[in-house]
Amino acid sequence: MKIKNLIAIGTLSLLLTGCSANTVTYSTTAEVLDENGYFKDVVATDYVTLCDYSSISISDEAVQKVIDSYLESNVTTNYVDSGTVEADSTVAIDYVGTIDGKEFSGSAQSNVLVSSDNAVLDTKLFDSLVGKKVGDTFNFTTIFNTEEKALLELNGKEVNYEITINHIVKYVPSTWNDEFVANNLSSYGWTTTAEAEAGIYSSLYMTEVLNQSKVSDDVPEKIVNFFVENQYNSIDAYARTANSTVENILSTYYNVSTYDEFAKVFHDEAVKLSKSALVYQAIAETKHVVITDDDVSEYFRTKLNTDDYSDYEKTLGKNYIRLVTLEHVVTNSFAK
Repeated sequence: MKIKNLIAIGTLSLLLTGCSANTVTYSTTAEVLDENGYFKDVVATDYVTLCDYSSISISDEAVQKVIDSYLESNVTTNYVDSGTVEADSTVAIDYVGTIDGKEFSGSAQSNVLVSSDNAVLDTKLFDSLVGKKVGDTFNFTTIFNTEEKALLELNGKEVNYEITINHIVKYVPSTWNDEFVANNLSSYGWTTTAEAEAGIYSSLYMTEVLNQSKVSDDVPEKIVNFFVENQYNSIDAYARTANSTVENILSTYYNVSTYDEFAKVFHDEAVKLSKSALVYQAIAETKHVVITDDDVSEYFRTKLNTDDYSDYEKTLGKNYIRLVTLEHVVTNSFAK
C-alpha cells in the first residue's frame, strides 16, 4: 500500500482493499458525512464552479495510451538460448572482472541484462556484444571507474572482464483481450475489454472534470480534518498489518512522530483531497445522485468481488462506504 496516498479521492477504495476490515474505527464518519455520502451541512456547489463537462472530449488515442501502458507492464519475458546478438537485442550476460589478475568485490555477476539503452560496465560493452552468439565467451577491457568507497583506490586501473553471453531476452507484449483483462485488471472490477475501455474512458473523463473545475480555497475545515484523521487512521491500520507502529511509519514517511505534527505536514495534501471530494459532491448534487443499497452492493461486487460488506460497514461506517460508492457512481456517470 502506498503510504502517501492511502485515502486520496479517486483511490479511496485503497482503504477497503488494503486494510483489514477489523483494524480501525473511523470515529468522525457519522459526524461529517450523511447517509448519502455527502458532507453534512455542505453545499458543494457553493465552493465549486464546475466546468462545462458536457464539452469534454476523450479521444480514442487517449484510451489506447492507457491500454498500451497496461500491456507494456505485463509483458512475457522469454530467454532464448540460441541466436546472434543484434543492435536492438537485450542480452543476459555473466562476467568476471580482474585487475592485475585478481578479482575484487563485486567483480563477478550473473545474468546481468545489457542493451543499447542499458549500459553495464562500459558504454562500449554492448557494441562488443553485437554480432556474437549465445554461448560465446570473450574478453572486454576498459578502465575501472566506481563511486564505491571501498574500491576507489582501483579507479583508473585497467580491468579485464571475461564475458559470457547466456541468453538473448525477448519481450513478448500481451494481447488486449478478455483473458488479459480478467487476469490482470480484475481489481478495477473489469472482466472484459468492453468493461475496461468503458472504465478507462470514465476515469479519463473524470480526471478532466477535476482538472478543469474551479474550487474555492476557503474549504470547510471539517472536511480537511476528516481527511487528515482518516489518513492517520489508515497509517495506523497499515502499521498493524506491517507489524510496525504508527510512530515508526510517521517517522519514516513524514519525519514526524505525533498526530499533531502529522496534521500540520499533511494539511496541504488534505486540502487537495478536500477540493477533489467537493468536485465529486458538486457533480452529485447537480445530477441529483442518491446512493442506494443497490449502488453499494454493485460497488463491492465489482470492485471487491463480494456481496457481504458488513464488516467494512461496521468498521468504516455506513456513511463512509457511501462516500466511496458516491465517487464510483459519479465517475461511471461519465461512461461513453
